[in-house]
Amino acid sequence: MRGGVVVVILAAMVVVAFGLPPRNLTDPEVNPGCEECEEPWLIVTTGEGTNDTLHHLWGAKEALSFLVVTGTGGPNISVDWDALHNGTNRSITFQSQPSSVFGFVIPNLILYNDPKDDGAFKGQNESLRVPVSDFTWSAEVLPNSSHHVAVKLQTTHFQDTPLPNETRILMQVSAYGEDGRSSVLPHLLYTPNSAQLDLVLDHLMLNLTEEANSWKKTRWGMDVVVFSSENKVEGEDGDQGLKFHTQKSLDDEHTPGVFNLDQLTNAGAWAEGEGGGYLQWRPVSYLSSDRDIAKATVPNLNTSLPALVNLTEPLRKSLAYAVMGDNLTLSGVAVTSVISFGQYKDGFYAAEKYTTWTVAIGEGVPPKETFSTLVVVVISLGVVLPAAMFLVGCVVLAVRRWRHHGSSASILITPE
Repeated sequence: MRGGVVVVILAAMVVVAFGLPPRNLTDPEVNPGCEECEEPWLIVTTGEGTNDTLHHLWGAKEALSFLVVTGTGGPNISVDWDALHNGTNRSITFQSQPSSVFGFVIPNLILYNDPKDDGAFKGQNESLRVPVSDFTWSAEVLPNSSHHVAVKLQTTHFQDTPLPNETRILMQVSAYGEDGRSSVLPHLLYTPNSAQLDLVLDHLMLNLTEEANSWKKTRWGMDVVVFSSENKVEGEDGDQGLKFHTQKSLDDEHTPGVFNLDQLTNAGAWAEGEGGGYLQWRPVSYLSSDRDIAKATVPNLNTSLPALVNLTEPLRKSLAYAVMGDNLTLSGVAVTSVISFGQYKDGFYAAEKYTTWTVAIGEGVPPKETFSTLVVVVISLGVVLPAAMFLVGCVVLAVRRWRHHGSSASILITPE
């Protein structure tokens, strides 16, 4: 009986999360309609939903670009390849006007010397920007299903010179058609409206300038431009555009040793309105392929987030400009930042020659971390069982006292 009561109580305490409606994903297409494209300018996969269509656009030419585009039209998009190669305004168009566009671009890597061992890039004088366009990229479509597709992007050359076998930038980009959690640490949540980028800088020791080659305490970072088509939605505090915030948790079940979740969201997402967009990542960067927390550092985001003012040549040839055009420089549309990898006494990049960054990009409100069913059951047992034992003890004591009182009364009441 008591076991049945405990089961009922536990079942009542488990919160059932209702996920988003699933989407059917199309097979990724690399450079659709372009016969002269040798590198992955554009990779497209589309998620067909009940009421809308979500396009995932990824590219590794000129600048690394990752977009989610939402609309009510069909799966078809049109690409003017000559215009895209020339950096012409809006060279990618859709079957109907998108209702929401969200994405980010990485135009440059940053190599910086960190003699003070600060970890983060803070505009150090000894730094050098390495354009993504200096690398040659290949794309491999991985085995996929209707609810999960993935593409592996990898560098093959640097400044037209073949890279050594162990030297590479490797990215696996995945899109999802259902709710779940990634099987790779840090095990980020995903939804039918999201994709995930897993970046690895593996033995990235490049022959750059003579001065840069002499630096002994180097780290890597990246310029990042984050943009959204929603630039006029105001929150309760009057803010607009994009902002950074951190969620804290008492649970590190899925990512051992990490209790925070960092997010960069637009107004629609942080106000939990319609058409939001977000980047979401755990503040951990693994320094080995086995992704052990014992060998880890942190990705540092410059949270000042100044607005994008000028369109550089890499941005003009990026997928962001191909979709957004000159709207990228409108107030509140795009912000710039730097993500750098390092913390005090982690040995700098040279110690392990390996750095990761895993980030989710999605449309709508970012998924929220909650306790898993196992954790809820364990917590429930820790609360319910002691309470049940206390109640049973109280009942036993009460029964004993009642019996003792009844026995004493019967002795006192004797016949004359």
